[in-house]
Parts: sequence; structure tokens; C-alpha cells
Amino acid sequence: MAEYQSSNVDPRSGYCPQTKIFHSLRPSVPLPPPSQPLSVFSYTLSLIHSPTSIVSAALSTTSFLIDAATGRLLTYTTFLHQVHSLSSSLRSLYPSLSKNDVAFILSPPSLYVPVLYLSLLSLGITVSTANPLSSPSELTQHQSPPTNSPPKPKGQCVHSGIIEVNTQPGSLGKEPGFDSVAKVNNLDNSRYLEFV
Repeated sequence: MAEYQSSNVDPRSGYCPQTKIFHSLRPSVPLPPPSQPLSVFSYTLSLIHSPTSIVSAALSTTSFLIDAATGRLLTYTTFLHQVHSLSSSLRSLYPSLSKNDVAFILSPPSLYVPVLYLSLLSLGITVSTANPLSSPSELTQHQSPPTNSPPKPKGQCVHSGIIEVNTQPGSLGKEPGFDSVAKVNNLDNSRYLEFV
């Protein structure tokens, strides 16, 4: 919040009436420089494995995601295994997937949606989501280019359907490594887009 002290930011709410923007009241998180070749995936893993992280000491027992409706949970270890497993599977099943491709995800809430998102980001794929309750006409609008942009060729749908995530660590014979991670710079287009 230090960089906003000179403006009219309300210290209780973080709201600036001049810009009409709410600013976080928490201290700024140090981000890597834009020139550093670091993807969202790599940065996320660096935070999990950070020596200052309480989680890094107990990755196999600390819950990462919990489904309140069913009580099912994923630990950090299971989550990371599934991300690596799915990344490796996607890379081998769809070798044409490459950096800057876009994956449109339409899914109800699930423990495995974050696994899918991070797996795609690790491959350099841009993740685009939509509300699963959207009507077909609303979904069509999301796939259309904005009216102020030049026409571009429509993308080809590589795969649609259900992707099953392997939930058993070690069932692939060896733990998947980081070899499936695409070299993505934080200035590249690999990002997360959400349509509501």
C-alpha cells in the first residue's frame, strides 16, 4: 500500500475515489522482474517449495483443496502429482498443443478444475473459462472476436469431452518430472481468461 500513500486511498477500505479502484490493504507481494523467464506454473511451485512456506515442510499431509459438499480433499503432494501427470498425458496425447494455444474450459466446480488449469498453464496454454450455466448463445459470444478487432481465422477445436485425472501417485511407473513444462516467459500470452 506504500505506493498509494500519496493518492487519496482510504486506509480503512483501500478505495481511491479519484481512480475508483480498490487497492489491497495487505503488503505488496514481491514479484519477479518481467524479463525473468518465469511462468505462472513455475512461480506457483516456487511459492509452495519456498523455505519460508509453512506448507513445504508437510506437503504430503497438508490439505490444498477441499470439496465442502463431499468432504474429499487433495493434499499438496497429490495435487502436484496430478498436475504433472495430466501435463505429461496432454503433451503425449496432443503433441500439436503448443505455447499460446487457447483451451476453453466449461466445467462445473470440481477438485480437478485447478489441476486442469495449472496443467494447461504449465504447457503454455492460455486458459479461457465460462460459466457452465451460460446459454449456448452466450457461449457463442465468448468465442467471437470483439467488434473492434480485425477478423481472424477461427481456431480449430482439438478435443472436447472429459479428461480423467489419474488420482493414484506412482501409478505411471515413475513420478512425472518438470520435463513437460513449457518454457514460458511471464510476458508471454499464457494467461487465464474468465468470462462470466
